[in-house]
This record gives sequence, structure tokens and C-alpha cells, in this order.
Amino acid sequence: MYQYKKIKFSTSPIFLLFFFLISIQAISQNQTKQWRFGNRCGMSFLSGNPIIVGGGFMSGGYSSATESDSLGNLLFYLRGGDLVYNKLNDTMANGLNIGGSYTPQCGWIVRKSGHQYYVFTHNNYGYNQSLPMTNYAIVDLALASGLGSVTVSNQSITPAGQAMVSKLAVTKHCNGNDHWLLAHGGGFPGSNQYYAYHITSTGINTNAVISSVGSNQPQAYLPVHLFYPGIHKFSPNGRKLCAAFPYGTVEIYDFNPATGTVSNRIKLDSAIVTTPTIAMYNVNIRGMEFSPDGAKLYVRYVYPDIRIYQFDLSLGTASLIAMSKTLISTESVTPVAAWLYPLQLAPDGKIYTINSNSVHLGVINSPNALGLSCNYVPQAVYIGTTATFPYTATVVSDLPNFISNYFEQKPFLYPITLGINCGSFNFSPPPLSPLAGYSVTSFYWNFADPLSGANTSTLSNPTHLFSANGTYTVKLALNYYPCGTDTVKQVITVIGLPTFTVTGKTVICKG
Repeated sequence: MYQYKKIKFSTSPIFLLFFFLISIQAISQNQTKQWRFGNRCGMSFLSGNPIIVGGGFMSGGYSSATESDSLGNLLFYLRGGDLVYNKLNDTMANGLNIGGSYTPQCGWIVRKSGHQYYVFTHNNYGYNQSLPMTNYAIVDLALASGLGSVTVSNQSITPAGQAMVSKLAVTKHCNGNDHWLLAHGGGFPGSNQYYAYHITSTGINTNAVISSVGSNQPQAYLPVHLFYPGIHKFSPNGRKLCAAFPYGTVEIYDFNPATGTVSNRIKLDSAIVTTPTIAMYNVNIRGMEFSPDGAKLYVRYVYPDIRIYQFDLSLGTASLIAMSKTLISTESVTPVAAWLYPLQLAPDGKIYTINSNSVHLGVINSPNALGLSCNYVPQAVYIGTTATFPYTATVVSDLPNFISNYFEQKPFLYPITLGINCGSFNFSPPPLSPLAGYSVTSFYWNFADPLSGANTSTLSNPTHLFSANGTYTVKLALNYYPCGTDTVKQVITVIGLPTFTVTGKTVICKG
């Protein structure tokens, strides 16, 4: 028998076309879209860029917090740690004197469950007769026809006899549902103890996880440390912590969101003060903030003038990070108060700050960029039109406090442009800095190509040979120490692989 077959090949150029990138487990930032702060200041980020809106009747608060719903609509906000406003800018029912004061970082909002929210406060500066404590209240937005009511207030979580400073910050727990409230001890001659409180939907564990690490934080009512309750902030992924202490001391640490422990101090900066009369200003570093990718740290000093410096945390060693200190802004004016000039990340990926001009906000436009390329503009946003006539809006002293994880910049895969060879491609993971808290323990790739026979890989840089032309959703699961997983994906189209068809007789005779 005669064998007859005709084989046709397609030999068009071979390439892969990048189509779409996304991080699967991105955290919604809509809860941060509304800002209320200062004297009747209000901004909305619903359109992407900050838009000035009516800021209600809040005045004189030295700390604030604002909560919005999943769509970015205003729910309620705080003036310092003592007064709660509803979304109509009226004082919430039972919202007066809820247990706090006006100190920096003294007001925080954390969702409890359903329509209920915790409000964490600090009760005073610490120079009066009462023991300065960390307290909480509960707001229920299901009450008062949806405007909310304070149902519990003035509840202390402070250990008996322990003075606390208003050094508060909040980040997510490893499990993705709970939170950590991080506080700090005070007293005389000071304390180096961090208190991490585990917050759940059912309650607060008042038996804090205590970490004794870092410099001493003196109580605010020492004359030389007047009005200095300290400040600390979590990085966007919650795995790093920066802290400021008296005399220009700047430190960073590791934070374990599984256990609540603070460890591995790196001291970046400190100043020697020999003249006590200038200590009121010199002890203060009010503004501290991480870049969205966690690789840069911005610190605002207020003596001898107002300056912003950048530290590059990706350099690997304490000495190199300290040496990377780069001046990005200076205002040659005398500080008007020692507790002013904060720095705060926003949902547009920029860092906003208060400067000596009380009707403008300064903006670091590209905080992930190195040095002066971060592009700081000192008078970028005019807020003077915020207030309703006849009131005047002024920034005053603080910006809203937010849970750090709302601003995390999730990792992503770079566009596929190189490394293609006959349908085979070399994949690379996102560039993640361990110094920013991204310690990847394992990789798991899924190429969505089961016909290839090698559809998955646990290598950091795998090579995959696609089996056919088509569209594939390639996924990478990144597992971090001590907890957490991010899954990123990339939709690609494979075209141009050679194909063939057989025509004519298909019977093959023996022999």
C-alpha cells in the first residue's frame, strides 16, 4: 500500500504579548478617601486627586481620624481623641468627652464588626494630675437613624499604674481580619516598652504583648520634654516600624504581625542638645512616613528650621541607611509649635504634609523615587476654601490617622517583553526588598497550561514552554515571613507558535 501525506507548517514569528497585570489580593483604599482635619478642613479623593470639600465644624484638633465606607462615602470622624462627629458634621450622640485629648496620634478608628467601630484614644498630655492612659470607645452606626451613637466610652486598656504616651498606631494582624494597636509606655525616667494589643471583632485582649526594645520614651510632662509624647508609624505592609524619640532620635524595627513583637532596632539618627531652652523644639520629630513600597522613609525635623529628609531602607545595613539621609525640603522659619508638621500617605500614593503656611498642604508626589526625584512641592494643595462662610479653614496641626495597610503597594509582575524562545519564557518574580519587610519564603507559579505537563513551579525564576497558542493567566503566589501571601497574576497571549495539518491518506501500511 502506498503512503501519501501532505504536511503544512505555519512559521510566523514567535512572540508573547503582554495584556494585563493585577495584584489579586489588593486592599481597598476607599476607607481613606475622605479626610477631615484641622480647622474645618476637608478633602475627598473619590475622583483620584484631592478635591476640597466642606469640612464641617471641627476646630482646634491636634489629631484626627476619618472613616469612610467601602465606596468612599464619609461615615464619621474624630477631633483629637475627645469628640466624635457624624457624617452630617454634627456631634454624634454621646460623642463628647469619649476618653481622649488632643495629643498627636491620640485618635484611631478600627472596625469592630457590622456597624460597630472601636475608637482608640489617649486621655491627656500627661502633665496634669491624672495618669495618662490608652482608652477606647465604641461607635454604633446602626443607631440614631444611621448617624451613629457612642455606646461605650472612657474604657482604659492601660496596665494598672503604668503611664502611657499618645504614641499609637494600627496595622493588620497576620490573619487578615484582626488588628494590632501599638502603644508605648512613658513615666519617669522613661520606658522602652511597646504594648501591642490584639483587636478582634469580639473584643480587645488587654494583656498586651510587651517588647522591651529601643530608646527610652520619657513622659511628656518633664519640663525639658514638654509636649513630646512621641510618635511611631507602621510601614504600609505592617512589617516595619519607625519611631521618633527626644533629641532627634530616629529608629526602625521589625514588627511581627503574627505575634505582635517588636525587634531588631536600627538607630538611624540622633542629635546632641546642650541648651535646654531649645529642647521643646529639638526633641520633636513629628512627621514620619514610609513610601508606598516601604523602601523609603521620610522624616520631618523641626529644629533649627523645618526640614524633610529621606532615608533609603533598601541599602541593607544600618550604616548605609543612615548615610543615605538626603534633604528634600527646608523652610527657614522658626517652628510655631513643637507638635506640628506631620506626614501622611494618601490613597493617590502621595505623601501629604503640613508646613508653616496654614492654608496649604505640601505634597511628596513620587515617594518611591530616590532623593530629590521624589518631587516635593511645599504649597501644592490650597485648602482655604474648605470652610463654609464666615469661617476660615486652616490646617492647624495634624492630618487624619489611618490603618497602615490601606496604603500598601502590592507587588506586580513586570510586562513580558524579553526572554522568548520558541514558546519558552523565563519568568521573574517582583523585585521585593527584604529591608522593607518582604521576606519571601516560597514561590508557587501556575502557568494555566495543563497540557504542557509542567504546569506549576516552585522556583523563583522558572522557565515554561507553552503548549499552544492562546491566552493564559499566569499566577504567582508569594509567601512571606512571618505570615501572609500575595498572589499576583499576568494575562498573556501566546501567538505565532508553529502549527501543522495533515491532508490526504492517513493509513500507514505495515513495513
